[in-house]
Amino acid sequence: MKIDLNAINREQFNVKAVDGGRVLILPQPTKHRWTPDEVHLRSLLCGADGEVLSSGLPKFLNYGEDEWHDRITEQCFASGRHEIADKLDGSLIIRSVIDGEVHWRTRGMPTIAPDFWRMLREVDADWEGLDDPQYGVGESLLFELTHPENHIVLRYNEPRLTALGFIDLDDLRPCLSQVEAQRIAEAFDLWAPEYFPAQSDADALTMIAQDRLGAEGFVCQMWTAKGTPHLVKFKSAEYVKLHSLKQHASPEKIARLAYQYGADSLDEFKAAMHSQGFDWEAVSFMEPAALEHFERVDIVNAGLLAFDHSLDASGLLDAETMKAKAVGLKAMCAERGTPSLFNYGIRVLRGQPDAARDEADAMRHGVTVSQLRAWRTPQS
Repeated sequence: MKIDLNAINREQFNVKAVDGGRVLILPQPTKHRWTPDEVHLRSLLCGADGEVLSSGLPKFLNYGEDEWHDRITEQCFASGRHEIADKLDGSLIIRSVIDGEVHWRTRGMPTIAPDFWRMLREVDADWEGLDDPQYGVGESLLFELTHPENHIVLRYNEPRLTALGFIDLDDLRPCLSQVEAQRIAEAFDLWAPEYFPAQSDADALTMIAQDRLGAEGFVCQMWTAKGTPHLVKFKSAEYVKLHSLKQHASPEKIARLAYQYGADSLDEFKAAMHSQGFDWEAVSFMEPAALEHFERVDIVNAGLLAFDHSLDASGLLDAETMKAKAVGLKAMCAERGTPSLFNYGIRVLRGQPDAARDEADAMRHGVTVSQLRAWRTPQS
């Protein structure tokens, strides 16, 4: 199949020239709304003439994410057919045959990065068969790589490559059926996803998916009454919560939570998060970033304590004028190599304990005083 490269909206998609005179098509990072006529552009590697050489999965949405997508899902439940597979929390691996050679890549890249290649080759599989360019011509075989080092949200204890299905490069139709996944898995001594009983409608499957524990959810391969393929995701409530926490457990978010809930140590932080309704899994996701935060706090506290001792010993508190205090403080900070403590010290010398505390807290949490004051109201 050929893609008209000139017709692609560059504001919505990145059309990038890569090695070998090829073109990689990916959505722009800001793209979050999709229309039916562009879902196939999610991850394509093309020749310079637009001929599709390798295709990842088309963009497919969660049920409830967009009305047009939901309508097709509901029509498939009503008059088509569907298969329900376990959704794995790994990385998509795409195998194609280009110019007589097996070509591996990940969804966002024209090739496969060295770390992914190493993890991929740690999988116990029939690599002689996978490396055979006679297999899979005209198709992009799709796999999910799960690996202890490739931790996204869920943890996996061993390297696995799970066969998902394939994309037909003649028409870019996805086929993730159980028959095809098992065919590919058996051909290369790989795994196939677990499949589940069909459901009566989208609401029934939504309820089952939301109650799943230790799983991302389901991928539903559907076909309309006319046989057109359609894919849809149903996520578990637990996974959505953990994914959100991981995405937002940034150093600044951790610092803000620690400040707002008055946590001065890792144990106090964990207790505060539990008191706010976060369960063990959620707090466990926050713990590594929180540990780094409180290690920083300990270092800042030690510096502040040493600075306070130096300030007490300097006699600057007894200087007659603020000008004399400021000049002496500047010299002391320069001598100690701590110019960042000047604002804190001047607040102490002026007898402004609240302002001094804000300066100290800002240093502890790695933000400005203005940012700190914007954190006064707790948020989740």
